[in-house]
Amino acid sequence: MAATKRPAQGAQAPAARQPDAPSASYVESYWEHSADPVKKHGELFKRLTGEEPHAYPARWPQPAGFARADSYARLLLLHFPRYSDDPYFDPATGHAIDMTLHIVERAVQAARPDLQLVFAQMYDYVGDLYDGGAAIGFDFERDFYKRLTTEEQEAWRDSKVRALAAVLVDEMVLRGRVGALVTIAGVNPTKVRVRVRVS
Repeated sequence: MAATKRPAQGAQAPAARQPDAPSASYVESYWEHSADPVKKHGELFKRLTGEEPHAYPARWPQPAGFARADSYARLLLLHFPRYSDDPYFDPATGHAIDMTLHIVERAVQAARPDLQLVFAQMYDYVGDLYDGGAAIGFDFERDFYKRLTTEEQEAWRDSKVRALAAVLVDEMVLRGRVGALVTIAGVNPTKVRVRVRVS
């Protein structure tokens, strides 16, 4: 897949108070159970593809008064591979990097202008079905999944599910939440149907 990658589209930050990035100690304690499974999944992805997986920037604390409070975890799961090596948001400012997520950021800001939220505070976890950067025209099944052997497909599925399950443990069980609000979006996210086994 030696095609030119599309550069990330810059998002203009609204005129609002700049929040502080989270400290290293906060990040380490927050991802207590999911950090290792997510890391192992990234290592598997690199073995299967030879590519570096996306490193999700540190999730930021949310301000008091956010509409959902802490009753629900909020996850954004995408089926729209990244066309650059940039993360989902700027780790220094918290603002969305590309135009698609910039639209999401501005929509939430319009709904709650009193909170002055940035994208990094809007979701507890953001991930993509494909774990790395992709060239324009990339197709998940054609260019990745169907190129794997049966054993590799099973290993990838199990690893992906274990990583997401560990995220849910951190986001729901440890924080005593009653459920999760999961937004799934992208290029026909219902197209890919794979069976998973959780043990």
